[in-house]
Amino acid sequence: MVCIILPFLLVAYVDRLSGTIINSPKQEYIWKSLHDADPERIRHTFMPSYIEFESNLRHLTIECKTSIRRTIVALEHQQNWAVSLFNSWGKFPPSGLTQGTLADFGDYDQCLSVDDVQYCLVEMLPPLPPMPSVHNYHHKTKNLIDTNTILPQLNQSSFIRLMANESAIFYWATIQLGICLPNTCTTNDVHFMSERISERLALQVKSFMCESKRDTFSWNKTQLFAMIFMATILGLTLMALIYDQSTKDYHHQTTTTTTSSSPLSFLLWFSPGRNIRKVLDPNSNEVDLSCVHGLRVFSIVWVVVGHTLEWNQLNAFRETFSLKHMLASLPLQLLFKAPLAVETFFYLSGLLTSYITLNFANRTYHKFSCISFLTLRYARLTPQLAVFMLLTALLPTMYDGPIWNSYMDKIVNNCAANWWVNLAYMQNFIDFEHICSIHTWFLANDMQLHWLSLIPMLVLFRNRFRGLLLTVMMIVVTIALCSAKIYIENFPPETVVTTKTDFRDGNENPSLFYYFYFKPWIHIVPFFGGFIFGEYLYQKNRNQCKEFILNRVRMQKYISWLTVLCLYLFEIYCTVPYLHGRPYDPLVSSIIFPLSRVIWSSMLSMIVWLCLTGNGGIVGRFLSWSALKPLSRLTYAVYLTHAWTLWITLGARRDLIEPSGKSIITLFGGVLLSSYTIAFIFTVLIESPLLNAMNAAKMAIQNKHEIQCKEKDDNTIVADCNVGMSERFSISSQIPLQERAMHACMFMIKKIAELYSVNFLAITFYFPFA
Repeated sequence: MVCIILPFLLVAYVDRLSGTIINSPKQEYIWKSLHDADPERIRHTFMPSYIEFESNLRHLTIECKTSIRRTIVALEHQQNWAVSLFNSWGKFPPSGLTQGTLADFGDYDQCLSVDDVQYCLVEMLPPLPPMPSVHNYHHKTKNLIDTNTILPQLNQSSFIRLMANESAIFYWATIQLGICLPNTCTTNDVHFMSERISERLALQVKSFMCESKRDTFSWNKTQLFAMIFMATILGLTLMALIYDQSTKDYHHQTTTTTTSSSPLSFLLWFSPGRNIRKVLDPNSNEVDLSCVHGLRVFSIVWVVVGHTLEWNQLNAFRETFSLKHMLASLPLQLLFKAPLAVETFFYLSGLLTSYITLNFANRTYHKFSCISFLTLRYARLTPQLAVFMLLTALLPTMYDGPIWNSYMDKIVNNCAANWWVNLAYMQNFIDFEHICSIHTWFLANDMQLHWLSLIPMLVLFRNRFRGLLLTVMMIVVTIALCSAKIYIENFPPETVVTTKTDFRDGNENPSLFYYFYFKPWIHIVPFFGGFIFGEYLYQKNRNQCKEFILNRVRMQKYISWLTVLCLYLFEIYCTVPYLHGRPYDPLVSSIIFPLSRVIWSSMLSMIVWLCLTGNGGIVGRFLSWSALKPLSRLTYAVYLTHAWTLWITLGARRDLIEPSGKSIITLFGGVLLSSYTIAFIFTVLIESPLLNAMNAAKMAIQNKHEIQCKEKDDNTIVADCNVGMSERFSISSQIPLQERAMHACMFMIKKIAELYSVNFLAITFYFPFA
């Protein structure tokens, strides 16, 4: 019975439920009003209001006009691609204009997510009179407003008065707007629409740059070669890791044991484990000059921080009108005086050049090789520089952004044209306007000064007094010539952070001071100041024989450190009177510019001397801290590769930087951490294998020399036949100089060819065909 009645009950229930659904009122959807929105309202909501498309379409090409009309129709029908196109436009004028926010990039990624579109960054400027030869952010711009009739009518809160007071910044910053247009719009179309936008605020279009989505990327020859080179290095590193581990397991020995008899022993040069341990080793061969490590680390951090501020475009910041006050802030001058860190590197280079060379040769002329002195430094620095330039060619393919192309196009093009100038270390003389990576100017100056130091070095070996006298004369003559040049040309007393015209004019053309500052004779004072002090340290070390630490002058300790502090503060604040636009005085500038370098060199000498004599206190312990030695070994790699970090951090940005302390500190911290991370990888993969090859070459030359010494008659063997490894290429004078030099060069070429499997040497010959 139940089985018969149950089906009828189910049918009755379903019929009742169906009737309920059918008879219920129609369900209302929450977003129905959005779906039924008036097309006119949709168009006014998403389309930029600062340009009238309908009235301007007739001035565009047919293709561009058709594409824009099709996009507007699609927008009215709420098509996602059309909404994305118009919604990615930036706001004009930018939000925060009265505070100095001059850029609105729009949404770069949203624009290029649409097919067949182009993202354009338009730069606009208000009309300005020609820029003065010396222009400071705090200067007032003349002839903008009629001061007799119009200006008195404007109250202090007037927008026109505000912009006129802040107009000096427009010589260096532009109003930037990101727009998104169909690909069919030509350059003339973009220019026409940019003019229609700019004329709303009586602006002028300075330039614009457009780019489309890259579905596929075509690699050029340089980039292909860079990829092959990196693949080779990574392959050798992987093989070295396997080989190193297998030899350790086979011989049951420590990782310091080498297997030079094996034909694959050169792979150990690439062993990442060995190279990492060498980099992180807290011990140093320069125990008596351990404070130098701290000075290196402090200086390279200062340089990176300075470049982070200097390489930024003003448009990258919000509220740029407040930047001139930040740049003139007295406490922040500690950050803005980064050029002094560069002078520190020149000083340390001169100090170590004389101190190490005199120690290795033991002030014996016959143990000194001029060719080795000139070529070893070139061989030590050049391969890393070449690899840096080669890998720079890969950056355009790895990143993008609204201002990425403006950052990278010039750099990559300059490197493609002038890579050979960098390898010759003549970039500060040859086509300096198009230098491959601006920060490499230091390498050219340092190499040139090192080569120049050969002259006083040779005289020092012959006669100490004459060598020092010649060095002092070089410094005095340089000071006199530089002072005369500064007085005649009315150059600044030092780099003034608020006066951009010291280096470039409003058209980004180099100034006379630009060419003057980057020449080697400007930096002779710190370099040879360190050179003289290095000779002094060697002489004291030689006289003490066993113990370098001299008598501790406790009574003068605090006076000495107080003097150091006063000299440091003078260097930091000597340009404060000029921060607000005070005109330069030729006489004062001609005195302060060379004097500051003498003072800085003297201050560094006092710091090193106080640390070495045990009077360094907290500062000395910090500078000699063993934890800084691994960071010190990364200094050269950080100096080279921090440019990559800055280009990526600043050039690939989608948003603006807040000019607040928190944002700036975060930016500094990120750049420093990234720079040291990249430098560590660069050192392990590139620099350490090269140094291992150079050490292998020196060992081979030493072993061959010892064999030659043993084969000679005892009467003909010189007293210094058994040369220590610390004397490097100090081969006995019994072997002719030409033979020594030729043997060293040929062996070095052979080892480097093995090191990079011929690919590395091909860099020099490959660039012309890229």
